[in-house]
Amino acid sequence: MPFVPHILSNKTYKNLLANNLANLFKSTQYYTIYDIETLEKIVNEKFGDCQQVTATLITYDIASTVKLANGIHSFYYDIRTDDQIHMWFEQLFEEAKQVKKDNKNKDETIPQYYEVPVI
Repeated sequence: MPFVPHILSNKTYKNLLANNLANLFKSTQYYTIYDIETLEKIVNEKFGDCQQVTATLITYDIASTVKLANGIHSFYYDIRTDDQIHMWFEQLFEEAKQVKKDNKNKDETIPQYYEVPVI
């Protein structure tokens, strides 16, 4: 067997492989991607004798694209939107619930594990 840690670290695949059911493995079909653009704000603040912050990052815009069973759509928030990060997170987690549903295997007997449980 080849050395493929990115595949063998997947608990679902490991379980199917151990039970000789690897042919039932379905890779993630539906997902969310995002792009966050930032601007640098010069602050030049000193903290004590040996620490200094020269700049902080300000979120300029956030764009996400979601691939679901019923299609692909995008959403976008920029600096003109009040509380843009909070609004983006709210929508992102709502979309994540649908992504999770769409990625479920039709065969309920096949266990599904999430490497990073967020929802």
